[in-house]
Amino acid sequence: MTDPLDQPEDEGYDLLYPFICVTSKGGPYDDDTFVAGVSVGMIDQALATARSCGADRYRTTVRTNLLKQLELVGMARGFPVVLTEEVGETEGHPAMPEWSFITFLTEADDRD
Repeated sequence: MTDPLDQPEDEGYDLLYPFICVTSKGGPYDDDTFVAGVSVGMIDQALATARSCGADRYRTTVRTNLLKQLELVGMARGFPVVLTEEVGETEGHPAMPEWSFITFLTEADDRD
């Protein structure tokens, strides 16, 4: 018997819940724009929660084309220092320039 958790991962990723109000599903909203808005909104909420809990940093992976907008979100939520890094090639995966790592900091940290 094969363990289902010991199988290769599917290519890509799936949504946790479907976006049914987007153009591809017959809705009025552009797919990419809607997804970008939801992504930025989720990070905005995560930063608000992190700040209220006293965290001094928050790190996540985002679409590279959202970086400039997320810098503004970070400033608005009390994380004015934003460090970014491209998702580079690793031994098991090719580089993914469409994705970036982003770290929000409440202040500059010489250790980073």
